[in-house]
Amino acid sequence: MTAADFRRIALSLEGVEEYSHVGLPAFRVGGRKFASLASQAQGYGNLMLTLEQQAAFVEEAPAIFLPIPGGWGKMGHTHIRLAAASEDALAGALRTAWKLRVDKNAKTSRKNPMRRRAAEQQIGNTGSATMRTATAQNRNSSKKDLSPQQREELLGALEARFERNINRHKGLEWAQVQARLEANTERLWSLNEMERTGAEPDVIGRDNKTGEYVFCDCSAESPKGRRSLCYDREALDSRKENKPENNAVDMAAAMGIELLTEEQYRALQKLGKFDTKTSSWVKTPSDIRKWRPLLRSPVRHGVRVSQRCGIVLCGQGVPWPGKGLNLHAGIRNS
Repeated sequence: MTAADFRRIALSLEGVEEYSHVGLPAFRVGGRKFASLASQAQGYGNLMLTLEQQAAFVEEAPAIFLPIPGGWGKMGHTHIRLAAASEDALAGALRTAWKLRVDKNAKTSRKNPMRRRAAEQQIGNTGSATMRTATAQNRNSSKKDLSPQQREELLGALEARFERNINRHKGLEWAQVQARLEANTERLWSLNEMERTGAEPDVIGRDNKTGEYVFCDCSAESPKGRRSLCYDREALDSRKENKPENNAVDMAAAMGIELLTEEQYRALQKLGKFDTKTSSWVKTPSDIRKWRPLLRSPVRHGVRVSQRCGIVLCGQGVPWPGKGLNLHAGIRNS
């Protein structure tokens, strides 16, 4: 089989259309992707399967099917070696991926459409419209872009996380989020930086005033790649002992994103359990920082508010290896 055969069989399935996904051929039904030719240069077609389906295909025909390397393969994304596949094998695999997508679409369409308005209203009331500064930082920075393969992998990881955690964004549709992401390469780069440092960015709502889809790091604990940080450059420079290598404000700025505010952190805690073992910096108002009160991690002490004004901890020379970054990014309409 060839890439042309893959395309021919995919398009023969009911409701399927071909489109360009980060510049590469992909196939969707009901607006949602189920297969692509992103790896055709390496001789593969790509299928979006469950882990159980992937295991069955690999066990039955290991010379034809193999998990896509890295995180994608662990989510069920599967290569099919086109040159080794028969028409029956290719058609059966494509139909399996298509049917899986059709079934998921049916479940999504049965959900109450009013939930979207509720989700937008909820996030609008949390003060999440704070990404103007971060967006401006990206515009003024040097060009930041991902390769087609990196974008494909990132979007796949984001989509899988989105669908596993519907409770974080009830009423929102991945297809609309993806369309915004694909139109904003710099924001994709920022999300990739979050992934690269161990975060788990996910949509937590849509701001009904600005139209932004708001992404937040939803990892259960502060990622290891972003721990042992001072709050900002002033705090880092003032440290005499146990001096970290970096600070949270500068690291976030370099990634084109912002720290969560206290209000945003409160809203995040309503979506799940976060920072039960570690702590996270949040954006600290200057009038609080100047008083330098010693504040400890509130979640571990049973208080559901954010008091992570950690410039003080650095100023007093207290090492906090569990303290890291919790940050967010917004995707605008334009």
